[in-house]
Amino acid sequence: MRKSTRIAILGFVLTLSSCGPPADEIADFAVTGDAEVESTVTLQVTQRAKLSETSKPTENPTVTHTATATHTATHTAQPTQTATDAPTHTATHVPIQTASPFVSQITFSNIVSLRQEIPRVVWESAKNEVKSNYESSRSLVELKVLVGPNTTLYFNDNEEAYRDAIAFWAQFPQPPEYIALSYNFEDKPWAVSEFKKLPFYWEGMERAVEAPCEYIPEACNGANAGIYGSSGVGVGVVGIYPPDASDPYRLGPLQIHEYTHAVQAAPWIGEGDPNRGHQTLPSACWLGEGQAHLAGLAVGSDSLEEYLQIRKRQVRSHPVEGFNDYSAAAILEYYRDTDCIPGKSPEYDLGYTIGYLTVEALSAIAGPTSSMGLNTRAALYGVGEVTGKEFNQIFQNVYGISWDEAMPILAEVVAQTFKELP
Repeated sequence: MRKSTRIAILGFVLTLSSCGPPADEIADFAVTGDAEVESTVTLQVTQRAKLSETSKPTENPTVTHTATATHTATHTAQPTQTATDAPTHTATHVPIQTASPFVSQITFSNIVSLRQEIPRVVWESAKNEVKSNYESSRSLVELKVLVGPNTTLYFNDNEEAYRDAIAFWAQFPQPPEYIALSYNFEDKPWAVSEFKKLPFYWEGMERAVEAPCEYIPEACNGANAGIYGSSGVGVGVVGIYPPDASDPYRLGPLQIHEYTHAVQAAPWIGEGDPNRGHQTLPSACWLGEGQAHLAGLAVGSDSLEEYLQIRKRQVRSHPVEGFNDYSAAAILEYYRDTDCIPGKSPEYDLGYTIGYLTVEALSAIAGPTSSMGLNTRAALYGVGEVTGKEFNQIFQNVYGISWDEAMPILAEVVAQTFKELP
């Protein structure tokens, strides 16, 4: 997408997220850590109540992601809201349970030497989490998968992919309803009409439909997703372009990636712009897309071999203009960059590579869904900016060490992984 176009629609997109071969998305992170177990329903109700105490809902969501024509993720902005309420909550431990017990020999002290074990540990534990939650999660989210009247899908298991995503994140807040629209260029008017039928529709919301169609003339091959304002409903759009049928990322991982953007925003349901909530984290550059990509690739791969193949392809096929140094020092500097806006290069787009491998490493230490714990804890601050000091506390609550302590370790792991990818 041209820079001028991104700027023009940034206000609309900062709340939603998208992904796919290139995609614009929104992301937040999960928790694993020292905590007692609390049911997902209780957690959702408690968080929503706390959030509504400190925020005034507005009607303009923010979207952040969209997939592009290449096999790399790109983002486009959607309605953005400006938070005016000052955060009043202090982050505390939020009990989170994992359906599938997670035990790993990998720790922060040995992860550099055990880094080649990371993909196996993460893929196996991700599949176990889906399997453990699958039946019980069937009623968690009302899922609607809609396809344009002139659109022929090249992937017919869309609903199954979304169900896997719902099961994967079953221990965390999720939107009560998720609507997924798939359409080709010809069916853009249909998609717009579907947006206008939504009971929470406001003028301009349908601009999310155009975002996936800005990479190739007269084609739609991007994607985005998020939660729209105070409705709490997640909406995702996926552009259908026949040449993409050969890309394994489009056959499940993309759908799971996009749905994850809605989960990232779910802890802020009750705020005016849930999508903006997760974007207020100072580490949003690596966390947003990194978390969504981890879920998409790990859950959407049918075998460890397939995961390793798509992992390599996704990391290698997302070059970022102006960023060519993947040394530990450069990655550490990237971690410290808090000036991150969806759609901005290189910071935001590095989430698909550095961010993804960072979340993968954390998932090997504390569990495949652990990163979402960062989101649920950050939500206790409302939608205000989370300071570096606060994020250190949040990170330590989830992972046992501060973000400042973890950064150099993770930077070394990611740098070595880049070197070793065949």
